[in-house]
Amino acid sequence: MESLPLIVGATVLALLVLLLLVWLVTRVRRRPRRQGRARLRTVLGARELACYRLLQRALPTHVVMPAVSYARFLSLPDAAEPAAIEGLHEHVADFLVCDHQARPLAVIAVGGQVSARAEVLLRDAAIPLLRYRADPLPTEQDIRDTFHDLESLGGLSRHLGQEAPDGATPDLPGPDGKSRREPRL
Repeated sequence: MESLPLIVGATVLALLVLLLLVWLVTRVRRRPRRQGRARLRTVLGARELACYRLLQRALPTHVVMPAVSYARFLSLPDAAEPAAIEGLHEHVADFLVCDHQARPLAVIAVGGQVSARAEVLLRDAAIPLLRYRADPLPTEQDIRDTFHDLESLGGLSRHLGQEAPDGATPDLPGPDGKSRREPRL
């Protein structure tokens, strides 16, 4: 009977240690995660990824970049207000399509709205804005045709070269052999 108090004391001590361990484990689990902890997430959602793959297949000789900030491919004059320059970071192109030398050819917006300010920026920089519906996406051939037309217009603009004082191009021979004036593109 002399060992009974020793057994009871050891049991109480073991229970206290067990309770202390349970309390510590539950406290660690309840602790909120640190606010600044970074987590990995996907860059593109399922629909964006499908559109990206479609653009890559349709335009194999082009560079297709998803989610590009306007500040990455546009610049404003040095005289622009700092707020305007910072505003470039607010606008993000769903997709930017470039030629093989990474010169921007067009911005593609898929399914969403493009702000009026973003449209003005693109218009000022002479970068076409192509809008596609997310469902259904255009076909590969539709995309190829659109870019063929864009590149033809761009080549025509470069070929025509200098403008006349009124904004038209110099006289060019027309299909009938007579000279004609081309409008400014």
